[in-house]
Amino acid sequence: MNFNSDFLYYNALQSRFEANNSNYEIINKIHGYEGERIVDNHLKLHGDIVYKHNLEFIATNPFQIDFLIVHNNQISILEVKHYYGDFEFFDQYIQSAHHNRYPSPFIQLKKGKINLQQILLELDINLPINEYLIFSNSTFTAKSSIPKRSQVLLKSEFHKFPKLFQSKQITRDKLILKQIMQKQQFFSHKFKQRIKLDFSLIKKGIKCPNCKKLYTISIEKNKKYTICIQCKNTFKRRTVYYFNIMELAVIKGEEGFTLQEAIQWCEAENVYSVRRICNEYLEC
Repeated sequence: MNFNSDFLYYNALQSRFEANNSNYEIINKIHGYEGERIVDNHLKLHGDIVYKHNLEFIATNPFQIDFLIVHNNQISILEVKHYYGDFEFFDQYIQSAHHNRYPSPFIQLKKGKINLQQILLELDINLPINEYLIFSNSTFTAKSSIPKRSQVLLKSEFHKFPKLFQSKQITRDKLILKQIMQKQQFFSHKFKQRIKLDFSLIKKGIKCPNCKKLYTISIEKNKKYTICIQCKNTFKRRTVYYFNIMELAVIKGEEGFTLQEAIQWCEAENVYSVRRICNEYLEC
């Protein structure tokens, strides 16, 4: 299993289980990937930002980069944290209002920069590296002064992305990014086992493909379109079924599932729509 399959798995779990102390590791994973998804969506809004998401390299040590951006003879690396609520900054750690301590993200960024410099040296790419710490949750509040403030972007500052990262030489920057990507080596699947939730604890039902909320869409048997009452987006019935069936496929993994399980998962009255999607895209 690789980093990207983990990303899909934990995103598929969103809204589908009750959070409690026994599954806090899964909650932390979901929060982390949710933050990266938010940043990815903002970067995608701008076609002139040249970047890649979820990178793994091996230099002196294995290291990961959340986002790597090439723009105008420079490189920026982004470290994303999706922390909720009030936090204080200290030299070696950051602390929540509940006194939970996390290693300083600036230390992680510095290590990433040092290792990336080695990769660039091997590629004979002589470009400066900028480091940015991204707090992607709108509820994050600093209760002390933020160190290295010019290197920190809060959710309310995401409008600065185009000014900071847009490329004025897209073709050249894409070639540089392609060179760097050739050095990528996946390693995380060798060192960690995915934390899986017991399937009996996972809620079935229709989730909105946009806002990822459960039970906000009602599919009527004879209607081709439906509206999410949470985000107000309109979807084709087929699109909603497809999204939810693909989530079931990700969650079940190699175990697989039957057509009847897919119908129960979607709580579907329109059995034929579910069957057509399974026949077209899967082997149910």
